[in-house]
Amino acid sequence: MRILQTELIQKGIYRKTKEEENKQKLNHKKMSRQEIEELMGVKRPTYKRNKGAFRQK
Repeated sequence: MRILQTELIQKGIYRKTKEEENKQKLNHKKMSRQEIEELMGVKRPTYKRNKGAFRQK
């Protein structure tokens, strides 16, 4: 669907609405390093098995 839509835009048959343009601008929000690490789970507690029980590392 994306390919057909881009071709129509290039030929001038289809024009993007303001809502679609705003959605694209919002999707390109820059994230801080702290937000990226939080999404990756860097600061989550880690657990290890010790004699059959799970212990926090």
